[in-house]
Amino acid sequence: MKQTLPILALTLASLFSVNALAGYIEVSGSAAIELVPTTAQLTGSVVITAANPTAAKEGADAVIAKVLNAFDQQGISPQQYDAGQLQLGPQYQYDKQTRELVGYQANREVNLQVPTSDVGIWLAQFAELGLTQIDTPRYQAQLSQQQRAQLLQSALADARSKAEVLASGSQQRLGAVEQIEEVSFSAPRPMLKATMANAESYRAGSETEQVQLRVRFELND
Repeated sequence: MKQTLPILALTLASLFSVNALAGYIEVSGSAAIELVPTTAQLTGSVVITAANPTAAKEGADAVIAKVLNAFDQQGISPQQYDAGQLQLGPQYQYDKQTRELVGYQANREVNLQVPTSDVGIWLAQFAELGLTQIDTPRYQAQLSQQQRAQLLQSALADARSKAEVLASGSQQRLGAVEQIEEVSFSAPRPMLKATMANAESYRAGSETEQVQLRVRFELND
């Protein structure tokens, strides 16, 4: 270990000096912003098992018809929802080497896009209308062009601050930007913070939008 550290330090110093002699320095800059979701996608489905495929299909269709009727009554536009496709198939009971047909199962799904303030209300209505499976809401936040521009400017400022420190340490002056590369842009999924006790208790956690730049600056003596 006593020999490894000096060698590592010498290697890093050599890499920096090569860049300095070449007349430029490259650094990374990053910035992040917290966004609060404004919309959410709700997904619910109904599964009906019956003695024959027609009965199973009709049972699932009847539940989805009630859901779509509720959408119409609440002024939900067709652009906000998707009624999904029908999945229909036989159901078997297995016993050792044999199987017995016990019925047919129909599955229909519906997706709904709503403001975050309406999440709890529609989750409760989905259950009341007969949907048998309701997924965790998927919250979405939109990054405006102005916010993205601010992120890029902040990341560039971060890179310049680092470069100025390194240039000063090498007894050189920082010059103009020669090259900028966007290395990454990420948007982690938000988390749901809610309880089933109260429709108004559904709150989406914030999500973080991040950007990272690789910037090359000119170095002057």
